Amino acid sequence: MLPMIRRLAPTLVLLVLLVAPAMALDPAQDLLQYGVDSWTSENGLPQNTIQTILQSRDRYLWIGTQEGLARFDGVCFTVFDVINTPAFGHNDVRSLAETEDGSLWIATYKGGLLRYRDGEFEDAGLTEVLNVLDLHVGPSQTLWIGTLDRGLYRWKDGQFDHLPMPAEHVDAGILAVREAPDGTIWVGTQHGLAYCRDSRWANVQLPGDDYAQSVWALHIDADGTLWTVSGQNLLAWREGTFTCYPAPPENNWDFVKTIDRDSEGTLWVCSYNGGLLRLMNGRLESFGKNTNLGGGAIHTICEGSDGSLWIGTWHNGLCRLRDTAFFALNETSGLPSNHIRSV
Repeated sequence: MLPMIRRLAPTLVLLVLLVAPAMALDPAQDLLQYGVDSWTSENGLPQNTIQTILQSRDRYLWIGTQEGLARFDGVCFTVFDVINTPAFGHNDVRSLAETEDGSLWIATYKGGLLRYRDGEFEDAGLTEVLNVLDLHVGPSQTLWIGTLDRGLYRWKDGQFDHLPMPAEHVDAGILAVREAPDGTIWVGTQHGLAYCRDSRWANVQLPGDDYAQSVWALHIDADGTLWTVSGQNLLAWREGTFTCYPAPPENNWDFVKTIDRDSEGTLWVCSYNGGLLRLMNGRLESFGKNTNLGGGAIHTICEGSDGSLWIGTWHNGLCRLRDTAFFALNETSGLPSNHIRSV
């Protein structure tokens, strides 16, 4: 019986990825209560710097690294790179997006924009663009494409358009792009935060010093609230006003790369040198520099179909945060010490 179970194990794990119902992490749990799993290059990843994660409609997990793209079925990684995939001009995958026609779009640095459909990779046809930094599919189902030195593009109804924008933002690179429910387009660049409404661009002054003006992370809620970061503060922009949520003093970050909200409504923040944080009851909570989660260097997250939170780290590969059947009692929950010698 045991050999049969071993043979079935990969299939069972894949079925969990494919059909498990969506249930977000329990927000009532303390951060240290969640279970953590991890995968590195020793398990088949092409490289341990995870820059983007997406779960496609067929439930495969796609993982972009500095050394190629990996597809994960829950057991095995299939790697696509310049060696085995002719469409790849460079292995550095910066962002992923899926459009309503089922196409997977792959942003690469020095290799342009690629498209995966019907089982084949191809050059997307945006031939003048070599360095793509960010992709986003907005409420209008438009694919927005942020580039390093060519500004902002969109793909809609089967064609690309180049959007005119102020030269200072084009020159600074589009680090992040998001579309609001009202159609406003927000961009983060090395020169700050800007938005386009009714074909007119405007800059938004961020709180903080000059160091804080590079904007790497943007997130927009369904009600139009914009989230970004300035200095050591998570910022919420509502009706023209910022609300600040400071990082815990022990978890000051160098910068934040990703902000996202799960299906339970929890807002997550991925920071470099500050670890993974979540906004709960109006304040940021942190794992600290948990070695199981990349030692404080978190790049990106993606909520899976089973409610787990997939985490891309800068140095330690892929991690998964999940609910468990166990409830841990530790110093956080009131014990005088985490060293338990008897039960």
